[in-house]
Amino acid sequence: GMVSPRSRIAWLSTASSASDIPLLTVSADNCRIEGIQIYSGINDANLSFCTKITGSRNTFKNCHFAGIGHDTNDATGAYSLCLSGGTENLFEDCVIGIDTVARGTAANSEILFDASGSADCNARNIFRNCLILTYAEANTHQFIIREESGSDRFNLFDNCTFINSVPGTGMTEALDITA
Repeated sequence: GMVSPRSRIAWLSTASSASDIPLLTVSADNCRIEGIQIYSGINDANLSFCTKITGSRNTFKNCHFAGIGHDTNDATGAYSLCLSGGTENLFEDCVIGIDTVARGTAANSEILFDASGSADCNARNIFRNCLILTYAEANTHQFIIREESGSDRFNLFDNCTFINSVPGTGMTEALDITA
């Protein structure tokens, strides 16, 4: 199924870190990753960052990027999926986020387009038939945050569904797109 396949990568229950690090960084180009879940949900605010994509032209099929899976992960800047310079990636039939842990007491998102500084950063990524899930308890959590200069050209969300599992409990802004 799409949601929470049990073929997954996750932090060990004993993991800890003195600095912010993502669970998985995909820095390679031209890869196909299919049928896995990447789950970040451990009691450590520095391990609040699920998957970072810095590579380009990758295909992600039937993957679940499940970040902010513990109350402690509701930290500033936390994300389920971060595009950090990655261009022309395809996310097809993927699930991004989870709806079981409340988030938003700090500014964070399910998808983050960060400002990597390259001229064509985070450009032409396509999300097709994806579910973007969240459980927003405060107005500082968004489905998508695009930092200033966090993307160039376009990012397409084709036939995607955005679901806040508890509507009206705090999400006043679904997309935070900086000019």
